Amino acid sequence: MATLIDLHTHTSYSSGCAHMTAEQLIEAAIEAGLDGVAVTEHLVPDGARVAQEIAERKYGFPVFCGVEANATIFGDVLVFGCPRGFAHQIPWATLRRAVEAEGGVVVAAHPFRHWDRLALWSYLEEEGLDLSPALVGADFVRGLTAVEVENGGVRPDENEQAALLARVLGLPGVGGSDAHITRDVGRAATLFPGTIRSDAELVAALKRGDYRAVTRWGK
Repeated sequence: MATLIDLHTHTSYSSGCAHMTAEQLIEAAIEAGLDGVAVTEHLVPDGARVAQEIAERKYGFPVFCGVEANATIFGDVLVFGCPRGFAHQIPWATLRRAVEAEGGVVVAAHPFRHWDRLALWSYLEEEGLDLSPALVGADFVRGLTAVEVENGGVRPDENEQAALLARVLGLPGVGGSDAHITRDVGRAATLFPGTIRSDAELVAALKRGDYRAVTRWGK
């Protein structure tokens, strides 16, 4: 049995840029054929906790708690297993230590979204680095568990560059819709072997690395 989870979504509870409630997200996830959905509000876990309570009480549908933090060097990252708030543009080393102390994981989110000057691509450009094996030994990539290689809100070439980064670093790739509205839920997701029903199980599965990113069109 496999589990299909959209690892990157937002609700209007605590992401001001989102235009769907927790109930609308959960219903859209069920309609999209997902087995679970992670709520990754910007900087805080509050919306995810609300969605989890609603999902358990009304739907019996797995909702996972994540946070979309924003760090130096990497820009946006998805954090699982460390349900706390983070300051905007937190130093990457500080974030990494906090997540490691809690046994959590960090996923680079849309690292080549080129309209975003805080994303990883901008750091690489400023440092004169390219997507070569030389990155493998760089200290700044320590602490990454995976790379979001299928993001439903960026251009195909930006996802392709993210996939190349994952291959260079030897890291697994995940998929997430980055949905802020219901029609985008499930646009990209991550297929895991086995059953995942809890936050702890999701973190353990992400650490194992035996999953793959998929899109709504089966890519």
